[in-house]
Amino acid sequence: MSDQAQRRVADLTRREFLGRGTALAGWSALGLGTAMGPEALARAAGAVSLPAAGAVLASYVADVGGNGGPGNSDKTLIRKAMGARRGLDVLAKGGYDYRGDVFGRGRVSRDDLKAVKQAIKHFKADPDAIRPRPVTVCWHYAWYNHANRKPNKQHVWFKSGGYSSRDPETEATFNDLKNEFGITVDAVSWADPTADKNLNANFELGYMRAANGRTRHAALLYESLISLRARPGDRIDFSRRRTRNRLVDHFRSMARTFVQFRDDSRVRPFLVEGRPVVFIYASHTWATNVDGTGAQYDHIDAAMENAISAFAKVYGKAPFVIGEEMTFAEPDRFGPGRRRRSANFDGVFIYHHAATPDFIIRGGQNVRGTYVDQVREVLTHSYEAMTHKSRFTDKPMLIVPSFAAGFSKIEIPTLHSNRTDYADFLKGMIHFHEQEYLLPAYGEQALAERPSVFSIGGWNEEWEGHTVMPSQFNRSLSPRTQQGFDYVMAIKQACGWNHYAERQLNLGV
Repeated sequence: MSDQAQRRVADLTRREFLGRGTALAGWSALGLGTAMGPEALARAAGAVSLPAAGAVLASYVADVGGNGGPGNSDKTLIRKAMGARRGLDVLAKGGYDYRGDVFGRGRVSRDDLKAVKQAIKHFKADPDAIRPRPVTVCWHYAWYNHANRKPNKQHVWFKSGGYSSRDPETEATFNDLKNEFGITVDAVSWADPTADKNLNANFELGYMRAANGRTRHAALLYESLISLRARPGDRIDFSRRRTRNRLVDHFRSMARTFVQFRDDSRVRPFLVEGRPVVFIYASHTWATNVDGTGAQYDHIDAAMENAISAFAKVYGKAPFVIGEEMTFAEPDRFGPGRRRRSANFDGVFIYHHAATPDFIIRGGQNVRGTYVDQVREVLTHSYEAMTHKSRFTDKPMLIVPSFAAGFSKIEIPTLHSNRTDYADFLKGMIHFHEQEYLLPAYGEQALAERPSVFSIGGWNEEWEGHTVMPSQFNRSLSPRTQQGFDYVMAIKQACGWNHYAERQLNLGV
């Protein structure tokens, strides 16, 4: 790829694809991967899902009851669920207890019981090895206005077809699926209404009114590029007073949204230290220079002080702010610009580990082997942020990495993944994150008390292939062996179902 082409690709943001897509070559409703009948599906899923001999389930996967650790009640639950099959419809058949499906195969069998028995024995002998269930975050979007939409240039399409984000029944279906497959937090996309008139109104009509909203925890994903009026490829100029004023107004408005979550809807805010969580998309573009010096960084500091104060006056507490400041590629470091901006935040994250075209190509365009080694190397650079502290709280950064699946969007090399590779990636990266971040940052006791927090990509971003919702097609998924449930089944195998659907989630750091 030429330097000019790379710059053009880098200038594209995911928000442009609504208007700049290209038709999918050879598209068909099931044309991206091989569809399989129920018997073939069961054989294929069984072949890829059972662990190697001697391998033990993660404690939170064996904890099928979700009460904090594996025990005899989990065996009882599986025995009652034995023999049931999920079915291939979007929602499971009546009478199927998804909690017993520890391998993500869409059925409960003696294999599940045997594995849970083995785990109970293992963790009884070594209780210090029990880990809290991870907190999995997905990016959730509400910009789909019409239920009669047809697939055109999308990279992912929901298994049930078109839907409207204004429909609370659709959002209730999404909630059921996320709880079944182990997704804990919805980071709901939020933008200035004058920049996107439908986004916030849609999720107020749909997501907030879902009948089962009480099972969900919600954060906000602040779309700073859209909301602060950045042009494609531009950095955000904080020397402009209008930009700074907008930021403060947006934090005030986001506080009102959290008040709605808390007081006027069934949805529970996702809290860290009792404070609602705001992820800032593309904070790394703040300031037209990247060296962390000059008047613009002083303006960022002052604007964030005012923004946090404005939020607190509305909600009653300051937000827990997580900026997109993690490193992007092997040569990248947690340098002066990131360090200066991040002092205004409580944590750092990255939207997706496939951050540049070169990174995808060098890794072989598959989520395995060389690519995974690259992700670990880059993540290690971001762990340098462990020693950096928020200037407001004097506490270290909470690091929220991306353990998303594949990646696919216009003019970007496709990062492929599949059911087996993604489950292996998740399990390996969870262990890596515990040992390389949680343990050195917080000590041995943290492994037993502090859940890992990481994102698993988008839930319903139709223009990018890291989306994990059950799908008719997903351009990053190859081969397709579980009727479009491949990515969510991998999450369930690695993390278990969403225990926090029935428990309050308020993390300390």
